[in-house]
Amino acid sequence: MITHLSMEQLLAVRDGDRSEPVLAEAHRHLADCADCQAELNRLHQRTALAVLEANILERRLAESQHLSAVFAN
Repeated sequence: MITHLSMEQLLAVRDGDRSEPVLAEAHRHLADCADCQAELNRLHQRTALAVLEANILERRLAESQHLSAVFAN
């Protein structure tokens, strides 16, 4: 039976916030496990999408604040 990386381990790889031996073990597993590679790729995609959405919301807020200031004067 194949043991896959846990979500915690995948997040640690994505974030690089675990001890070196733990990361090294996870990277060795990822080298041979297409399922875990795919899940890590999905995590990267979700992170990128969340950052993009946050940037869009921040820009819209700034535009709204600018327009409010323009019309307040």
